[in-house]
Amino acid sequence: MSNRSVRCPQCKTTASVPPSVVTARCPSCGHVFSVESAQAVAEPQATTAKPRKKKSSSPAGDINVPLLAGVLVGILVFGMIGVLAVMFMGGSDSSASSDTGDALTSDVASAEDDTPVLVVLSEEELAALPIASVPENTRRAIYDQIRDSARTTVEAPLLVPDGNSMRSSLEKSQQAIHDNSMRQLAALHDISMDDIALITAEGDAKNWDPSPRSHARRNGERLYPEERSRGWKGKSKGN
Repeated sequence: MSNRSVRCPQCKTTASVPPSVVTARCPSCGHVFSVESAQAVAEPQATTAKPRKKKSSSPAGDINVPLLAGVLVGILVFGMIGVLAVMFMGGSDSSASSDTGDALTSDVASAEDDTPVLVVLSEEELAALPIASVPENTRRAIYDQIRDSARTTVEAPLLVPDGNSMRSSLEKSQQAIHDNSMRQLAALHDISMDDIALITAEGDAKNWDPSPRSHARRNGERLYPEERSRGWKGKSKGN
């Protein structure tokens, strides 16, 4: 067996002694000491304990502070952008409203539904009115369907200023939908598109639909005279 390394408890001198020695004398200072106790002090520890990381007592010890700060900054930046966007859009809407004036506001139907001024034709005008070769009850039924389509397409109010490219596209789309409905209606009743036009003109002239008409505008002009539109109040009593 190899010698053991021991350290003198008094002068700290290290010496090598045989395994059978129990008590040794320090060659430097002459101090006598127990080999077992001295060896326990001299020999290094077989393993060293890995220092444990001190756990933070703060509630935010496990939080990634830089990441959290970045998230908060991002939220604030997006919030400021949103506020600026709302302010900008609000200013744009206000200027657009002042520029378009009545052209925009008149496209919205009034909540009132007063009696409109109806078209009144003379007997001569009625006699000269072209009539489609379809029974009157069928013409009236077709006219009702024509009006239903017109109310939801070409006569639907648009909250877009005149002259705007978006408005022009919307008007074309509404007209295309209405025209397609008219073609389907003509095919359903086995009549021509010319008959559809004649029935529309006859129904308008004879007031088959006496309800107020749309208050909308197309191409900068009203679809119907103001006195035929919704919200028409007419002259006050006594005038």
